[in-house]
Amino acid sequence: MKKRRFLLLLFILLFLVSILIFLELFTIFSEKSKNIENFIISFVDKYLMTSSSYQNQENCLNCHQIETEFIPFHNPKVIGCSSCHLGNPKSDIKDIAHNGITSTPGNLSIVNKTCGKIGCHSEIAGRINKSLMNTMAGVISVDKFVFDEIQYPEGLFDIKQIKNSAAEIHLRNLCASCHLGKDKTEISTITTLSRGGGCSACHLHYDSLASIELEKYKQKRDFIPKYHPEISLKVTSNACFGCHSRSGRISTNFIGLMETNLEEIPKTNSQNFVQLEDGRIFVREQPDVHYQKGMECIDCHTAKEIMGDGVSYQHKEQQIQISCVDCHPKDSISISNFEKLDPESKKILFLRKWNHLYNSNFIASKEKHLNFYNIIFRNDSIFVFQKNGNKLWFSPKPSKICYEQQKLHPSLECKTCHTRWIPRCISCHTTYNPEIPAWDNLLDRETKGGWHEIGGNFSATLPTLGNVQNGKEKKVSTFIPGMILLIDGKQFPNKPILKHSRLFAPTFSHTISKQTPSCKECHFNPLALGFGSGKFILTKESGKKLLKFIPSSATSSYDKLPEDAWIGFQPTRRGQSTRRYAYSLLPQQIKRIIEVGVCFECHNWNMENALNLFTKNYKKKISSKCIIPEY
Repeated sequence: MKKRRFLLLLFILLFLVSILIFLELFTIFSEKSKNIENFIISFVDKYLMTSSSYQNQENCLNCHQIETEFIPFHNPKVIGCSSCHLGNPKSDIKDIAHNGITSTPGNLSIVNKTCGKIGCHSEIAGRINKSLMNTMAGVISVDKFVFDEIQYPEGLFDIKQIKNSAAEIHLRNLCASCHLGKDKTEISTITTLSRGGGCSACHLHYDSLASIELEKYKQKRDFIPKYHPEISLKVTSNACFGCHSRSGRISTNFIGLMETNLEEIPKTNSQNFVQLEDGRIFVREQPDVHYQKGMECIDCHTAKEIMGDGVSYQHKEQQIQISCVDCHPKDSISISNFEKLDPESKKILFLRKWNHLYNSNFIASKEKHLNFYNIIFRNDSIFVFQKNGNKLWFSPKPSKICYEQQKLHPSLECKTCHTRWIPRCISCHTTYNPEIPAWDNLLDRETKGGWHEIGGNFSATLPTLGNVQNGKEKKVSTFIPGMILLIDGKQFPNKPILKHSRLFAPTFSHTISKQTPSCKECHFNPLALGFGSGKFILTKESGKKLLKFIPSSATSSYDKLPEDAWIGFQPTRRGQSTRRYAYSLLPQQIKRIIEVGVCFECHNWNMENALNLFTKNYKKKISSKCIIPEY
């Protein structure tokens, strides 16, 4: 009789569990979920990893009465507190419980015990160690190249492993704070001064309540906050700003700010200026069109671009996955479906609760063979979904002018015409002084002696044009002054150095505009061609028509070029860049560009008329009155 009752109870229990499983399956699949892994995770979280099971194991919540509403995967009532913060959760004695605890579990130095342990995000933690956001390989190789420590600006380096050469001390003093592996030592919100912090650098989001309690905790350390910051996919552009508002300044460019030499905001037109937390003053310029639409960095950039894909790269352009033509294709598009998305993208769709996209046609990158989960093809059009909200942006096709331009300029990249402005800094002096204090950003301590930098002469202009070689293919792209730099290391111990370099850097300045320059602004602009700011003058000498260049910048005493130039007007040499495969326009290219540009000294053609004219054999129509200068 007892056996029968036991079997009956067992049957009822199994029956109830079966119903629960059936209902869960029915709910998920009715929402068109096709990822069985997500079902397993949600079932385990809901029915097996109960609050009571973790409360029996941990005493943390006896003191820390957390009131934040977490997603199930990070809910301390589900996964506990020690799974992230370590410590000894079985003790109810504070000093014992807090032994080995960390308030900054996102730091990459301990990530294998926290976010990146088996069962959580181990695959991502492995990738991020090879990401350029962590290694800074490109920054290191360029710096060592400029200091003549390596032959080419190439190599797989890691900022945490650099030693004490002249370039490496330079990096320690001026650059090394901007890598994800830099440990965050105190809990804090993300600000424009934020550096490092590993996973927390992007994924820790403080709302107003959590921010208020954080300030109370800083004032009174025995205060126990109830509101934990959110840990989520809500990655805002603020997370990028701390590091990317320097060097190429893509974060400030994107929102329309250009650095100045000012020490205080002018009293007149003060609304046109902004002072950052670090004291630098910026003037307002035209923001990127994508920013004006309300887009943030992650609406374009993918998780594997930022956190890496497990492959070590030498430079950022090799790690970038998305390109303009993925959203604005010039010809046929490639589409994919839910099944072809990678597991990480499927999981992100699930976490964002974008079930309505499961049956969508997703845009696939032709160049990188990737599928983008927030870019879809619908009703013969491309749309981009906002990752941190509910906006849907229509992505327009290239205009008729773009198609015509491609016929005449097949080597131009999209950004060559659509970059509205780039930041220029043309006088960077870095000096080593063995006596005055400096800061070592790797050791986080002051040292005696170090490199100190003075930059200046900032301006916002159209980009300088140059060549980027990719195998046999050569593209005309945008460049900025990368290092017009004087290195004064005469007092550097063991190996003194004194060097002047003039390197430009290929750039995507993130100042995209629908508005494009006129033909003359490129074809008859000495700054765009690499000669520096100034003007061209047409003259006649000995019956010949000559083109002269009058620079507006002072001449450098080091290489006799205008201070803002990349190359000399005559004779023209190949200008160096921060990449071995990128260089200035060549003399034959410049000659062709100028021959067209000089026409606009007399003819006021609009772009459409000019394109129609120059696509045909225009040289046959040149009259004796036309000026074709010698260059």
